[in-house]
Amino acid sequence: MVALIDEDGRLFGLVNIVDLLVVLVVVAMVAAGWALVAGGAEPQTNETENTTTVVTIEAQQLEPYVAEAVPNGSVGGQEVVAVHSKTVEPTTVFVPDRNGQLRVREHPRLKTATLRVELNTTRTAHGLNFTGERKTTRGFVEQDRPLRIGQRLRLDIGDTTLAGNVTAIEN
Repeated sequence: MVALIDEDGRLFGLVNIVDLLVVLVVVAMVAAGWALVAGGAEPQTNETENTTTVVTIEAQQLEPYVAEAVPNGSVGGQEVVAVHSKTVEPTTVFVPDRNGQLRVREHPRLKTATLRVELNTTRTAHGLNFTGERKTTRGFVEQDRPLRIGQRLRLDIGDTTLAGNVTAIEN
């Protein structure tokens, strides 16, 4: 009967046990490297769904005629589909009094508009993207930017253009 490991250190009398362990370690390392390079990355899906999303935008320090020119209802634009509601209030500013203390006052002319607007968006595996265009400082046009709270958007609403910060996103 053949011993499992003989006196020369061979497994079943055929191969040296140390050589076999070295070969197994090398094969395991090659398999792990291959899995890391080839199979470790998540598959990229380019599936997008065109949809609309209602967001709340606050635009501050607007001239009164700009705030009043924002229409209510369907806009049918490339970026903005509709304006669901609009609230216009005086802009709050801080002014120093005679003692140098800052006081909160309403600006005598400038307005703050809070708008609930329906935007054209795309839904991807990574979240919502705003499909409007924006020219950057270097002259490039950006499309499909991620839609985030706090983000500043420039919107064309009917015959009016304004910029404001996203304060809420409704899913």
